[in-house]
Amino acid sequence: MVMRDNGRLTLRQRHRDGKLGAITPIGSGLPGELAKTVKQAFVVFEMPEQEVVLRTIKVPAQAREYLSGIVRNQIDRLSPWPPQDAIYGFEAHPNVSDPGSLDVQISVAPRSAVENTRDELRAAGLQLDQITVRKTAAPERPPIPLWSREASDSGQQLRTARFAAGGALAATVVLSAAISTWALWSATSMAGNLDETTTRSRTLQRLLQVGRSPQALAALPLPERAWAFKETSYSAVFALEGLSRALPDTAYLTDFRLEKGLLRITGLTSDAPALIAPLEQSGHFANVRFSAATTRSAESGLFTFNIEANQERRLNFAGK
Repeated sequence: MVMRDNGRLTLRQRHRDGKLGAITPIGSGLPGELAKTVKQAFVVFEMPEQEVVLRTIKVPAQAREYLSGIVRNQIDRLSPWPPQDAIYGFEAHPNVSDPGSLDVQISVAPRSAVENTRDELRAAGLQLDQITVRKTAAPERPPIPLWSREASDSGQQLRTARFAAGGALAATVVLSAAISTWALWSATSMAGNLDETTTRSRTLQRLLQVGRSPQALAALPLPERAWAFKETSYSAVFALEGLSRALPDTAYLTDFRLEKGLLRITGLTSDAPALIAPLEQSGHFANVRFSAATTRSAESGLFTFNIEANQERRLNFAGK
């Protein structure tokens, strides 16, 4: 464990009150023998509480497995820094006065502070594995995680995968548009008389009226199928953006599905009927309705809701 105090780095073994390993000025390397030893150690830096922002939110105990998504969706509101410039971690424990709820302790720090800390430890010959924060008012509680090298590496791999997936999707869209353009050009060049023009018009009308079922799409010729695919492509990114703006902080999603423009969501909330109007008024969804009966949990008092809606073809974000 490493701590920083008055321009020096203090190394201790295992625990906060463990055996003192060394004290070295920031920017200086460790003695040779100790430097070899710490290369095999799991290095944890305990960041001072005054260098981070600590927040606490309360969620139902049943939402424990969804905490990562809940915190991620609220970090824009909880962090004083823009989400792209902030690093955060959290730790949850049962509420003392309400066993059915969890107190989620969230630590947030600017990305620059984490990078500076890594540089300081790297200069001392230490490869940082984890950064934690311990609350001064509750030293007996486990430290709150802030950053870990393993999670950072996994996040980088995930971003790479998303970039690759985005590139593949972009290539698919470009290919689809190219096929569609070719189909339309071919139709125009081949339309030599009124009968052919009428036939093409009826074909396009059939594309607009088809139910978009897999069987109906499969029965279309290849150029028409490509055009239909382009017309029925929707982005889950826009649907998630619309939900994040329309749903209140008291609503938590447990399931999200988007199939051919039909959105289905399931989640928990304290007031299910109040969700319909904001979704309708958001400009992103139409024909919002409950798809199943709303039930209430006897333990948490929260309602489980199931909502269906049609995604609007034209998305108008607030303020844009």
